[in-house]
Amino acid sequence: MRILATLLISLFPVCISTPLAEAQPPQRIPPVPVPLRTQRPPAPAPQADTFAIHASIGQTATRSQYLDNGFEVKGGVEGYVTPRLSIRGQVGASWWDIAGLSYAGSIQPAYFLANVVYNWRGEDWRPYVTGGGGLYRYAFKEVGVSGSKTKGGVDVGAGVEYFVTRRATITGEGLFHRVGVVPTNRAVLGFKGSFWSFAVGAKKYF
Repeated sequence: MRILATLLISLFPVCISTPLAEAQPPQRIPPVPVPLRTQRPPAPAPQADTFAIHASIGQTATRSQYLDNGFEVKGGVEGYVTPRLSIRGQVGASWWDIAGLSYAGSIQPAYFLANVVYNWRGEDWRPYVTGGGGLYRYAFKEVGVSGSKTKGGVDVGAGVEYFVTRRATITGEGLFHRVGVVPTNRAVLGFKGSFWSFAVGAKKYF
């Protein structure tokens, strides 16, 4: 009897501990925190020694009822005087067909401009306004006869840049080119030389 009592006393704590252990709620595993997306640092403001190159393509809209609208390509170099102010040199060309007259022909304007550009800094977007002037050369071909006229003109417009990296942007720009009447071999009274241009392109900072 003494041996049986000793065995029961020794087994009693084991018997009561098992139900208590099973009755305890399971321990919750804390969720693993998801790291936040790393935000791209804003583009640096251009300094006095910063320069950039750009190129774009677009469409021109003429001011003459006898000239069709045409495709445009342009490019240039830009140097910064302050973070907000820059000087830009730009060249461009377009192709127009003569329309609505008794003969066929074409006019191809090419321009060489110097502009002042003022921008407003944003996070990824940088809007700007621009204005300047330069030379416009109109090469024309009428019924197999070629020639050209060079005129002075001014331009004014605005645009915006979107930074895809800290040193590269996608650009959009609209300009109005104010040029006088352009006489040709057959149209002695001349065509209206003014036109609008709308272009999209890319720009790289150095």
